Amino acid sequence: MDPRTDYLTDEGRQRLEAELHHLRTVRRVEIAERIREAKREGDVSENAGYEDAKHEQGFVEGRIAEIGRLEGATAGEVIDAQGLVAAPGLIDMHSHSDSTLPINPLAESKVRQGVTTEVIGMCGSSTAPISEAQRAEHLRSAGSAGAILGWAWSSFGEYLDRLRAKGLAVNVVPLAGQGTIRNKVMGHTAAAPTPDQVAAMQAEVAQAMDEGAWGISTGLIYPPGSYATTAEIVDLAKVAAPRGGFYFSHIRGEGPTLLAALAEAITIGQEAGLPVQVAHYKAYGKSN
Repeated sequence: MDPRTDYLTDEGRQRLEAELHHLRTVRRVEIAERIREAKREGDVSENAGYEDAKHEQGFVEGRIAEIGRLEGATAGEVIDAQGLVAAPGLIDMHSHSDSTLPINPLAESKVRQGVTTEVIGMCGSSTAPISEAQRAEHLRSAGSAGAILGWAWSSFGEYLDRLRAKGLAVNVVPLAGQGTIRNKVMGHTAAAPTPDQVAAMQAEVAQAMDEGAWGISTGLIYPPGSYATTAEIVDLAKVAAPRGGFYFSHIRGEGPTLLAALAEAITIGQEAGLPVQVAHYKAYGKSN
């Protein structure tokens, strides 16, 4: 049994294997020597900036080597891509697939849309790191889905090991959720953290970053993120910054408080010294 498909019925697994075989046969190109992949006469995405959208593409070791008329090039296999679009894999910059990827690592709903990379752990909520109390709550609230997932990890690194063990059809950019870390250290309370609790949250961020997190995220429009002050978030972001981390935020407001919420995100980036990405970038309400 393949652990990546052991959640499927026999019929479902056979259908999936047949579809994957078709995709590999039609879309994957194995090429020898100088050009190992080729797509001929494909429509290059309009964002590529070429006046003539009709091009041949040559790939070497998975990377585009040449674009143009490649009449003299040789390849072990050539695909006629007329009528199709040759485009890079799409990046889902705001994904909540944290708890589905360990169950369904094939990520068909994303792959079939051309998504090859998912940024997970958004809005201050990540699947790790978690305490025993958090694990019990997840298992209780998620019902049968929680039982399938198991939540059999504690640290961020252990969660990533679970993903690696299964094998993934997409690349993953994992973030450590500020809300998840706050709950682990303080519980679900609106109280301000003590200096010791701030230090404990900083230690959790440091460990997550060292184990593979790309940064931290916040969800400041709802608890427990809404309990955190700007200064509290800056304290955590300062730990992620020297490790090359990013700050992703579902900001504190998108209506009348939009400008103040944006200013807060910018302030956090400036004071902590790291890049900022704003989620749900919009303004709603007649006043806006």
